[in-house]
Amino acid sequence: MERAASAFGKLGLVYHYTPDDPTFCFGSSWTLIMNRNVADAHPDLLRDVKILQPDRPFRMWTDDFSNMFSILK
Repeated sequence: MERAASAFGKLGLVYHYTPDDPTFCFGSSWTLIMNRNVADAHPDLLRDVKILQPDRPFRMWTDDFSNMFSILK
């Protein structure tokens, strides 16, 4: 998701939700991809968030390229 966001000049934000009562609802993690200028205009969106960063060299997947092996190793 980070590569897709970067390829389009966007910012990838990862949010994690942990419920107070796990018997009532489940936790979740989700990613929001948005324009950097929108994120700058709404600083509240950047609280308690992890900004996606490239963690290893990885080619962007396209219709002409996909390589599941490179992800798994």
